[in-house]
Amino acid sequence: VHRIPVAYFSLKLPMAQFVKRLIEMGIGYKIDTWNDEIGYVAASLMEAPLFIDDTPELSVPELQAKVKRLANEHGVRLVIIDYVQLMGGYEGVGSRDCWLERIVKTLKELASEYGVAVMALDKMYRPTNDSIDTKTFAKVAGAETYADVMLAYLPDKSKRAGSLDWNAEIAVIKNNKGSVGRCLVKVANACR
Repeated sequence: VHRIPVAYFSLKLPMAQFVKRLIEMGIGYKIDTWNDEIGYVAASLMEAPLFIDDTPELSVPELQAKVKRLANEHGVRLVIIDYVQLMGGYEGVGSRDCWLERIVKTLKELASEYGVAVMALDKMYRPTNDSIDTKTFAKVAGAETYADVMLAYLPDKSKRAGSLDWNAEIAVIKNNKGSVGRCLVKVANACR
């Protein structure tokens, strides 16, 4: 098993809620009471090279400083930002679109400078006609220009309610070094 150090910037959920969701995904059901299975998954998480930061409205300079430290001190190779649109510091920069474009460009530079892969998650609307292409994502300022790969995750929400197993579709809508297309996936609890 490869244990690649990961930095996860959770701008959406506080750390306790995020960790609870990770444990629930590991055991396959919602936590209501503590048991040995939950303890086993929690212990596995504690051993994982996972660095979680839940600073609200994290600014780009703060992100850069944290990634630099984590890459240099802990060998972090993957940085995940959930959700990029919740980052702070866009006041006085002009329009929010200009600010988002600057963030996307900065993330690309960050990846290159520290040799890390950066995954910036962004909540977007799903078109009613199910057409997915780069034009669909034009609202993500600069994403098409700076991103090497763009994916769309499209869960089947009708089957997801109350379950940790569901079907989804992954659409690769941009790939500078490979092909694009769609694939159906079954999201299932792998730790049962």
